[in-house]
Amino acid sequence: MDISMEIRKLPYNYIQELACILGSSWKKLMVIIPKYLDENYYQCNISVTNPHRYISDHFRLLEDASFKTQRPCLEILFCEWGTSGRVRPDLGHLLHLLIKAELYRAADYVAIVLLEQLSPIRPQKGPAALVNTTLPDLREQEIKNIVESLNYPSSLISYLISNSQDVNLNSNVPNVRPKVKKIHSGSSISSAENNRKRHMHEITISDD
Repeated sequence: MDISMEIRKLPYNYIQELACILGSSWKKLMVIIPKYLDENYYQCNISVTNPHRYISDHFRLLEDASFKTQRPCLEILFCEWGTSGRVRPDLGHLLHLLIKAELYRAADYVAIVLLEQLSPIRPQKGPAALVNTTLPDLREQEIKNIVESLNYPSSLISYLISNSQDVNLNSNVPNVRPKVKKIHSGSSISSAENNRKRHMHEITISDD
């Protein structure tokens, strides 16, 4: 897209994406919009001769309209701002204001996706500074040194070694089941009967 493209001509899906990126931060953009824009100069700033375009009442009216129509606040803002004024806002004005408000995620989207430019330069310090999320490239020896530098309690190490030895010893013990002599029920009954008869015979002899 061309940087001079008016935001009122921006396709709906791009407006929706910007609305998702900004969320409630659309207010930070709205509060720094000046009343007058320069057609050939995108750095539009609020000054004594160029006051705020919107006041606090406009914020309330916009939020009420968003609630009634179920449309994102940024979409309604673009509809109002994009069709008003002698010089209508374009992508160049929008990008400048997003950077000025330190809304860098939205500014990156406009610069990279819409305008196919480089990402805007961010400050080196502060909340708007770019956070480095890349992990350091540690070599194997460096990782080993870090692990060895961790001082674990000697008692814990001894306990772990002892448990590991017990597990190894138990693993070498064969699984032997005790052999139980099987007694047949028939033979046991016969033996008991013979004992009973022998006992009765002894009683009979003693009585005689």
